Order: sequence, then structure tokens, then C-alpha cells
Amino acid sequence: MPVVEKALALWCAVSMPVVGQQALARGDHALAVACMQHAVLFDPTDARLHVLLGTAYEARGEAPRAFAAYDHALRLDPKLAAAYALRGQCHAQGGRPRAGLADLRRAARLQPDNGSLQFGLGRCCLALGEHDEAIRAFDRALSLAPAVELQALCLLYRGNAHVAKGLPRRGLADCARAERLSPKVPGLQVTRGCCYQFQGKLPEARAEYDKALRISPRDVLAYYNRAGTWRDQGRLDRALIDLTAVLRIDPEYATAYRERAVIHAQLGDHVRAIADYSAALRLNLSEASIHVGRGNSYNALQRYGLALGDYRHALRLAPGHAEATRRLIDLLAACPDPRLRNLPGAEEEVNRLSARAPGLQAVCATLAAAHARDGRLEKAVRWQKKAVELLGKEDRDEKQRAELVLRWYRKRKEPKKETRRGEN
Repeated sequence: MPVVEKALALWCAVSMPVVGQQALARGDHALAVACMQHAVLFDPTDARLHVLLGTAYEARGEAPRAFAAYDHALRLDPKLAAAYALRGQCHAQGGRPRAGLADLRRAARLQPDNGSLQFGLGRCCLALGEHDEAIRAFDRALSLAPAVELQALCLLYRGNAHVAKGLPRRGLADCARAERLSPKVPGLQVTRGCCYQFQGKLPEARAEYDKALRISPRDVLAYYNRAGTWRDQGRLDRALIDLTAVLRIDPEYATAYRERAVIHAQLGDHVRAIADYSAALRLNLSEASIHVGRGNSYNALQRYGLALGDYRHALRLAPGHAEATRRLIDLLAACPDPRLRNLPGAEEEVNRLSARAPGLQAVCATLAAAHARDGRLEKAVRWQKKAVELLGKEDRDEKQRAELVLRWYRKRKEPKKETRRGEN
């Protein structure tokens, strides 16, 4: 290679990453990508250049290309912690949190003295409900982080982990330490509000959320949590206002749709409830409870076929879901639409349940009533007898009522004696 070309290649390899990083810092993502692409072209074996290219792609919103760049960097250097950390973030943002956690764990093992990596690992563990591991990661980050701001954030997130573990007092202690280190640490009021809310101190929790909203009027989590305090105090109208504010700021906040749907249903507005449950499902919040809730609203609006579909879908997501099972059996046994009524199907569902299944006594009583309605009194007696047997000694009043119903079914079942002519 001529001397001039060697010099040009060396200049590109050295200066292009610098220019690219400067472009990235000032928000010129297109130039950053172009510079990093040229740098990789001149030195394709440098794993760190591929990492820089990935960050440029990510800044430009090209997540698949960013992931590919990090992947390539790790093929070149399987011990590059930064590539694992960044690929882990890509996994998490792409809806693969478990894969992201695995990458962050590798990164933290490769650089155990990196406070930022430990903090990132802690956040990922917290999001996935791995609270003990999250606390350990925040402890390590706290001991390693040189910056006061990062120490305060570690304390704040550790406080969240303590609340999630049911330890609100420790959460409040972490909040107090974080505030002493950095009084303006973001999220302080919301975390402290969560601690109070867990303790049932709803006015105190709401006061913290109010402070958070004065500081940041578009704080979605403050609105969402404040809605919970209003709901728990029975102020459903105020809870609806806060949840609507959440969705105005972030129309893709799936759990806010779910919570608002529940409140609409409690207020008897099943049309709006169905719309919100459906919105939550469109945003991939696939939970059995959502299908059960929407099924109940369909049932209330006499759209029985759709209700049955939702109950069955809930059971596919969570086999043995108590409410979905009970609602499905009730509707199959006693659906007002005779075309959808299916007593054998209801009995099949009951026979699948274990003897300890919650709500089994109630569905047995429902089947008994359905058979009695259709004149099949022998079956009504059999199912009501089972309902009585499932009631324990502690349910004395309920058992007496169930036994009265059983006696009534038996009495109706007995053939009537014919009266002779001429007898008074």
C-alpha cells in the first residue's frame, strides 16, 4: 500500500471515531453513523469501533442494526463488557428482558468494579422482579460509584426494591439518605410516595405525588400512583381523572388502560370498560385478568358469546384461574341464550377441577340449579349434595341454606301420591 494511502487509512481509523462521538454528543446522528461506518471500514477487527457504531445506530432509532453491531463486536471480543451491557439494553427495549438480564450479568461479571454496570444490572433485576439480586447490585454500585448523583440514584432504586419486597421502612430510610446526598434527585417524591402508599398512609402518599407533579407536571408514574390512592379511598372519579392524564401523556401506557377499565366496570360503564380492556390487549398486556374483566363486561351487556370467548382465552393463559373457571361454568350452565347454554360442557369443566379448587362449591350449586330449572331433579340433587359436602363446619349458616335447597330438590323429585276419588 502506498505511503499516502496508509497515512489516510491511519487518519480515518484514529479521527473518524472521535468525529463520530462529537457528532453523537451534539445530536447529529446521521454524521455519527457515517463516521463510525468509515472507521469500521478501515479497521473491521476492532470490536470497540463496532460498539461505537452500535451506539450511533441506536441513537438514530435503528435498533436491529445496533443489535447486529453489538453482536459482531462480541464475536470479535467475547470479553468486551460494554458490548454485553449495550446488547442487554437492546434486548430489554425489544421486549426480551430475560435475555437482557443475562447480558447485563455477563457484563457485571467481566467488570465487577464498574459501578455504572452494577447500577444497570440492578435496574434490570428490579424491573423483572428479582428484588434480592437488585438490592445486592445496588449495594455494590453504591460502594463503587464515585459520583454523588449516582450514589443517590442507587439509594433511590434500592428503596424501590425494598418497597417491592414489602419493606417500606427501609425504602423510606433509603429515600432520606438519597435526599441528603442530592436533594433534587429525580424520582425521590414518587419513591417516597410508594413507601407511604404501601403502609396505607394514603394522604401522605398523595402529598408526595402532588410534590412530584409540581416539579414535573408530566410525571406519568406520579399520576398513575396517585390514581391508586384515590381508588383505595373510594374516590373513583378522581382516580379516573388521573388515569386519563396518564394516557394523555403516554397513550401506550398499557396498565393505565387496564386500571381505568376496572374502574369503568365498577361504575357500570361497561362499554368504556371493554374499550380500555381491548386497548390494553392491543398493547400486548396479555393477562388472564384482563380477559376475565372484559368477559364480565361483555356478560353485563348480554354479549354472551364474546364473554365465553374471553373466559376460555383467560384459561388458556392461566389454566386453573379461579374466577375465569367459575364465570365460564356459570355461563355455560345458566346462559340466558339457550343457543349458548351447554350443561354437559359445564359439567366437564367442573370434573376437571381438583377437590380443593376455589369456588368449587359455588359452581356445584349453580349446576344443581340449572338441572332443577330444566326438570332434571336427580342430577340437581347429586350436584347440590356435592355442594353441601364441600362446605366445612366454619360455614355453618351457608351449609344450612344449602341443605334446605337440597331438601327442596329431593321433595320435588319424589313422585306425588294420587288422591282417590271420593276422598276428602
